Amino acid sequence: PMIRLDGEDKIYLSLEEKYNAIIENIIEVNKKGNPILVGTISVETSELISKKLKDKKIDHRVLNARQNEQEAEIIAQAGRLGSVTIATNMAGRGTDIVLGGLPEDSESKKQVLNIGGLHVIGTERHESRRIDNQLRGRCARQGDPGSTQFFLSLEDPLMQIFAPDRMKNLMKSIGGMQPGEAIEHRMLTNAIERAQRRVEGRNFDIRKRILEFDDVLNEQRNVIYAQRKEILNETNISELVRTMRVDVMSNQFQKYLPEYEIESNWKIKDFEQILEKEHDLKTDVKTILDNQELDLEKTNLELIGILEKKYEEKANEHKDIFSEIEKQIVLQVIDQSWKNHINSLEQLRQNIGFRSYAGKDPRLEYKRESFEMFQVLLEDIKFESIRYLSKVTVSSNANTLSEPESKKLVSKHADAPSLFDSKNIEGPEIREKPKVEEGNRKLRRMQAKANRKKRR
Repeated sequence: PMIRLDGEDKIYLSLEEKYNAIIENIIEVNKKGNPILVGTISVETSELISKKLKDKKIDHRVLNARQNEQEAEIIAQAGRLGSVTIATNMAGRGTDIVLGGLPEDSESKKQVLNIGGLHVIGTERHESRRIDNQLRGRCARQGDPGSTQFFLSLEDPLMQIFAPDRMKNLMKSIGGMQPGEAIEHRMLTNAIERAQRRVEGRNFDIRKRILEFDDVLNEQRNVIYAQRKEILNETNISELVRTMRVDVMSNQFQKYLPEYEIESNWKIKDFEQILEKEHDLKTDVKTILDNQELDLEKTNLELIGILEKKYEEKANEHKDIFSEIEKQIVLQVIDQSWKNHINSLEQLRQNIGFRSYAGKDPRLEYKRESFEMFQVLLEDIKFESIRYLSKVTVSSNANTLSEPESKKLVSKHADAPSLFDSKNIEGPEIREKPKVEEGNRKLRRMQAKANRKKRR
């Protein structure tokens, strides 16, 4: 059975009074010969107590992140008769302090047992009761005796949350609490534990909310990665490109020539400019509309057919390498769009908490908006892929394919109008240069693969 003696928490007005009381307790217990373990919450606190003990000329060892090389040796001697060890949470769970020290000596262990075993001192309460209980558990192990004592002050971080400055003033005026005096009562200990439970509950809610946000991003990541993997495994994605082109053209056609708007509201000139700018297609949409007797569906299909014919002519000129060009461009667009989308989601997550002021649940708002942003992302991937493929040109001078300059892209933020900045160029150009020893290894391999297919 456990025979550990847990003292009630001692609460002081200030940090200085608390540290002085800790030093006095160490001196008192050390005179009896009990080994002492002082648990601190930070390296700074451990070094402060160490300085005070040096002033009192009390031998001790310090175990923190700055003395981690000596950890095994310090822990081995922490149970020795009359030893004083100051440690951070490094001496928490999993640390077994052998009474009498190592190597084990039955006589030394017996002496320590007779005077009450290891004495553990806590310099303050952690936000988590689990860490406090782990510190208490360093003594009175396997039926051995032991004792614990926690020292707190009204200036500790945990007490500042639940006992602000007015509580300190109240204790001085009404309670008549004098400097150096401590409050010690079971009710106070229980109140502090209740405060820890509230902090633990708050921290749990924070972790739960972060996990919910991460789940949203993870689901979207799985969709994008699955699409990317599918493209990587395909040898030819011309059918995918064709489907994307139909979707993009249909969306743009519906935007500028809405089906349920009167003819005077159609933006035919704007649509022609978009076709020329984004798809490198000069055509008279008004003439096609008149030829189709203003049938929007047939007009849209005819425009898609014109665009496909022009694209296929370009692809047929360079059959050997064009399928690989399509894959590289689409993959590049997916990667760049996904990086921009992650930036946008991070900005949304940082600011979504303000929705609570409008009486809305930030979690539901985040899920709703992130889904809408993901839908936009998928459409942007289609649009940018088709835009880029429509404008790309391949000029053949010899057999080696050079890497397009537009591949050297920098991640842009969510407010960027486009993934590829094409303001100052007619369109990205892929040039075939004479074969040389130095060059792009990946592209040479791609050309060699195409040549092998030719021979077959």
